[in-house]
Amino acid sequence: MQYLSVRVLRRNIWRCLSFEEGRFPLCDEYGQLISGWTMAEMDDEKETRWLAWLRAPIDTDQHLLEFELTALALSTGIIDAVSFPKFHCFVSNQTGNTVLFAVTAFSPFGTRQDTNFTAPAAHLAVSLGFFCLGVFTPGQTSSYLGCRSKKWWLLLTNAVQTAFVLIAALINLVNRTPNYETDDLNSATILCSIGLLAFASGAQVAMSRQLGMPEIPTTQATAAYVDLFVDPNFFAAVTGNRSRNRRIAFLLTLVVGSFVGAPAYHYVSTAFAILLAGIIKIIVALSFLLNRSNSTRILASGS
Repeated sequence: MQYLSVRVLRRNIWRCLSFEEGRFPLCDEYGQLISGWTMAEMDDEKETRWLAWLRAPIDTDQHLLEFELTALALSTGIIDAVSFPKFHCFVSNQTGNTVLFAVTAFSPFGTRQDTNFTAPAAHLAVSLGFFCLGVFTPGQTSSYLGCRSKKWWLLLTNAVQTAFVLIAALINLVNRTPNYETDDLNSATILCSIGLLAFASGAQVAMSRQLGMPEIPTTQATAAYVDLFVDPNFFAAVTGNRSRNRRIAFLLTLVVGSFVGAPAYHYVSTAFAILLAGIIKIIVALSFLLNRSNSTRILASGS
């Protein structure tokens, strides 16, 4: 290793002080001038690195992504624990809404058992329609732009989802209606809340599917139950079956979310329960800033 003499150091200091204003010199170890960077060039370099960081696809094999998607399942459990008793439909589980359409269609003709449960057709239509729109719009947009797993797209789509959930919470806070109220079924407050939450759920499902982690769909539990129990490696060691571990974590967090959302809705309010789900989505959206890029993983594995 070579050390600079006092004379060379003095020469470098003199060049830095007397160099052209706004330009920073780049000298070699002997004090000879190589080149200089202007402030604009340095800013361009920083901007280029920032844009490259945003455009880089995230590493879909990291444990942080598993945590983020299971946290979104927790949010889903809270919201559906509110939507069914309050809105008389699901905003995430569209299998139930599809079946309830038939029940609603034949309800005027009577049923063998009289029940007090009603599933308004308007609620089902809004939920199913906005859910499909929430899947279609970001799903097709990300495919067209080729940005399915890029950081800027994940940050943007999560920000939109979170905003929709928070707006729904605000609507229910401003226009509060009693829990289990049946006289205000088709009000603008109810229908807007259903539409916002269903769109956010659809966009969330589209995002999780495009990240290539089907074991954590964040909403539908039926496929996860089936895939879990037909897994030929179900009895493998804890570290020997990552797909099974993901499904178990997803199902547990979905159940926990339901047990959190139900008392929050029953004992506090609809707005409070939806706000809890929104806070979880905020945390997840911010955590996407910490996700490792795919190129970083390749470099790390190569070294």
